[in-house]
Amino acid sequence: MDLNLSGKVALVAAASKGLGKAIALGLGKEGVRLAICARGREALLQAEAEIRSSTGADVISIAADISKPDDVANVVAQTVARYGGLDILVNNAGGPPTGKFLDFDDAAWQNAINLNLMSTIRLTREVVPHMKRRGGGRIINLVSLTVALLLALAWGVRTYVVMSPTQDSAWWPVISVLGALTIVPLVLGLAAILRNVVVFRRGTGVPRQ
Repeated sequence: MDLNLSGKVALVAAASKGLGKAIALGLGKEGVRLAICARGREALLQAEAEIRSSTGADVISIAADISKPDDVANVVAQTVARYGGLDILVNNAGGPPTGKFLDFDDAAWQNAINLNLMSTIRLTREVVPHMKRRGGGRIINLVSLTVALLLALAWGVRTYVVMSPTQDSAWWPVISVLGALTIVPLVLGLAAILRNVVVFRRGTGVPRQ
């Protein structure tokens, strides 16, 4: 399936395994130039090698903890330095540990919010100026409904903060994909997902200046 993505530049977070890696592989098969990031350097290098050998894509891996502002800025800066711009951002992060509501203190809540909410805000904030300079872009937010009760309230905040302002803004098509996306690859295949989420609302991206 040709999604007309060849030559585009994508940054995929948490791409050393799981859904992030699957999306990176799918984008690589479409001819997208890739930057992938994750915390574990060894697994990230293995993913980079697999993506390159499987797809022939131009791919770089950047070890980063996206809960940390400096790491977020560095990932975007390295991506832009390598490829000259950025067209697609896939916001993705691992969920917090499971457990009972009363078992988690303020620090645990803050860590979960930094990883799952603030990483989305910070990465999005970093990439938008680059997308505007290129005349458009696509941002895909992956939000898993399997996250434990720890994020039950934070998830609601995240959904509002990430989805509502962007839906009200005519120039920015942030596409927030909820829990069904985490299982659809097993059923329909990654190409179908990419077609639905990447091409969704075609023509309503960042306006040309």
